[in-house]
Amino acid sequence: MDFPYAFWEQGADSWLHELDFFTTEAEPQLQSLADDSAIERAKPWILDHFRRRSRPSNPIPRGVDISWYSSPPKLQMYDKVVLNVLLNVARRHLGTTFELYANYEAQGDSEPELCLAMAAVGALYLGAECGATLSKALYNDARRLQFQKFHSRSLKTSFWVASAALKTFILLSIYGICSGDKRSYEFVEAFHLSMLQALRYCGQLIPSDPDAATLRDVRSMSEAMELIECYHVLLLQRPPCAIPAPLRSTSLPGQNQAALDRPGTPHDLPGHARSAHGGIANLSAFAWAAGPQGEELSCRRQLWRSEFVELAMERWMRGKIFPLSESDFPSMLIYHLMHLRLKVNLDFLQKSARQFTNPPSHTANESSGHEILKNYIRGRLFAVAMWHAQAMLSMVQENVGMPEDLSKRTATSTSSRPMSEPPHLPYCVYFSTLIAWYGEFANSGYRSLARDACMKQGIRLLSRLKIRVARVFILALRELLPDE
Repeated sequence: MDFPYAFWEQGADSWLHELDFFTTEAEPQLQSLADDSAIERAKPWILDHFRRRSRPSNPIPRGVDISWYSSPPKLQMYDKVVLNVLLNVARRHLGTTFELYANYEAQGDSEPELCLAMAAVGALYLGAECGATLSKALYNDARRLQFQKFHSRSLKTSFWVASAALKTFILLSIYGICSGDKRSYEFVEAFHLSMLQALRYCGQLIPSDPDAATLRDVRSMSEAMELIECYHVLLLQRPPCAIPAPLRSTSLPGQNQAALDRPGTPHDLPGHARSAHGGIANLSAFAWAAGPQGEELSCRRQLWRSEFVELAMERWMRGKIFPLSESDFPSMLIYHLMHLRLKVNLDFLQKSARQFTNPPSHTANESSGHEILKNYIRGRLFAVAMWHAQAMLSMVQENVGMPEDLSKRTATSTSSRPMSEPPHLPYCVYFSTLIAWYGEFANSGYRSLARDACMKQGIRLLSRLKIRVARVFILALRELLPDE
């Protein structure tokens, strides 16, 4: 069974639950619905019941016989040249993080929803208002086509159809994370179960004798799913899902099973180097278990010790080749962000930021909360998080070509040079700026030029990024600045 819940039973319960306040003079007796004539007499009553429930959203109040649906996607409206440009933009920015899309090319037999979803992600990097409108149109059409095919059960026909659906789901998740649109952001979690089902279909439909290209595709999809789960934990602040469970339960040949294991396992595919990001991304589940939860500022002693996760991260770091190359930039951001997840409660700090801009009032509860937070900021764990936040900001400054000392800015440094923006880059800048802003309190108090300078530095870094969600973070940081 594909869905774990009895949706029909829930729907019937909710319908019967609202019959108490709905009565008519011609209300039929439910006990007398055994014959066809009684059923025919009951139909107008049932239709009128649902018409009354949906009247506020019905364009025509008396249009009971009319069903309203969203218009189907019209693929003819998109220009092929524009789509090709957007695909190149998406491939350039996603390729360094998601190897799955590094060499993607739209062919004549390519799935249209996959092409539109990738073009929607590319439109997020245009850095213009028209890009947001175009990306939303592409995203909505890709989403409709995807679920039309997904619910028709056509994914079970072949491995290539299932893999195209999984690639599309991953792109839809990336769009929701990077769009800055609340509705699309919430869809990331709403569509997560469907994405895991597509992943299971891929595991079941792998050919019995796959070639090297198929194995590379399987490994790339596995690594992409690890990164999506890493985003789920580090960016969305949500608990992880056990991705490998449905795949490992599938009886596959030994070579296929090795391809579907976690990227951190000692399996290699012929002619395919291990990804630089998978080894650090699959530690996110342990970082969630070992990090602070709920309203905790720091993690209590428990079975999942943060020291063990840090040891695994340092072993991963020890395997890197120094000096680091540009391709290591996305994985190093994840490395530092995971340290922040282990040391501080990012979700709690975001919620408390507005209250921490000014000294507390004379209320006992507010003063007590500020005192606890101030003591934590001056503690050892926050000092470690502060170091990783500053290291991340310095790394971003170097990659975007903005010097740390603005007095040393030159024409060469201010000129925008091409760079790839990983989807998690704006989140890293935002979280690091927030940590640094809190850390400056220990040195200069609530209101100081140092805290404002720290916040403005983060805003400048975000303004250099083209991805859409960076604008949302700029507005969030500006709210923490004092009124001019």
